[in-house]
Amino acid sequence: MADTIPMVDRVSTLTPLAHFFKSLGKRVCLAGGHLWYEVGPRTFFPMPFHRPFQDTFPQLNLLWRNGALFLRYPVDVGFSGFPSYTYLLTRHDYDLSSLKSKSRNQTRRGLENCSICRVPFDWLSREGIALIRDTLSRQGRNFTKGAENYWKRFLTLAADCPSLEAWGAFVGEALAAYLLAIRCGECVYIHNVFSRTDLLKYYPINAVTFAFSQEAMKREGVTHTCYGIRSIKGDKQSLNHFKAAMGFEKVLVLERIEINPRLKLWFDGGLARGIHWIAGKYSDRSEFAANINGLVTAYLTQKQLSAIEGASQNHSCP
Repeated sequence: MADTIPMVDRVSTLTPLAHFFKSLGKRVCLAGGHLWYEVGPRTFFPMPFHRPFQDTFPQLNLLWRNGALFLRYPVDVGFSGFPSYTYLLTRHDYDLSSLKSKSRNQTRRGLENCSICRVPFDWLSREGIALIRDTLSRQGRNFTKGAENYWKRFLTLAADCPSLEAWGAFVGEALAAYLLAIRCGECVYIHNVFSRTDLLKYYPINAVTFAFSQEAMKREGVTHTCYGIRSIKGDKQSLNHFKAAMGFEKVLVLERIEINPRLKLWFDGGLARGIHWIAGKYSDRSEFAANINGLVTAYLTQKQLSAIEGASQNHSCP
């Protein structure tokens, strides 16, 4: 299915987002009607990404010239890749009946316990950092000084980007959870959700996710709300269960990893397996190593599946 947003209009909506990511210190590249931005060291990912690429990507050299060593993106059936999925909401009549029973009850309680409203980024840059620290700690992830500086800068810069917005769930006067979202053409992406552990009993995440998604699907020109793509580090079953229970549909896709030609020969010649072995040893202690390990694992899976497919096609030839 072709995108409903003309390419020239989509590019114009991506320009503020490109400026935001560039100001955040990430490499960016506008190519092929997509914004490619750095999600890891020299690893580029496109926005929008809720629809798979339906043809070969012709602007590879432009991305390589802009510093990319790796590209990760969803591809349509017929291309080699590795199995993945997104969680999408397409119902414009999204309401409590769209949720699974247990989640519906929790969300109803959350809406009774919490007040939901859009919150300004300049306020979040002061009051929201504690929830990021709390969330990462609960997930067993380190909240380093570098991470703190990154998120302070993210929230400060987001105030000047019309493509970004934040919604909060308050229990009384206390911020219990908040959601960061990105508008990109006809899709709204739930980018991050942070929360306070001691207030989770009031179901603020259910409440803010539901209220935001319901409002987003009523906006003119919005056809999808996306709750992310499979983590490169692997499946997170508890999070996947939450998304499905909140009425988001799991859509199976293929993703593809492209390697810069300057690196590909070395990568395929044994470098990938060496990196995989080293990163795997440290992935439980380092988020950087976990991301590298996930990327290389995905690429090796893609190569293996491509080889199996090629062997199968050759075997079927007369």
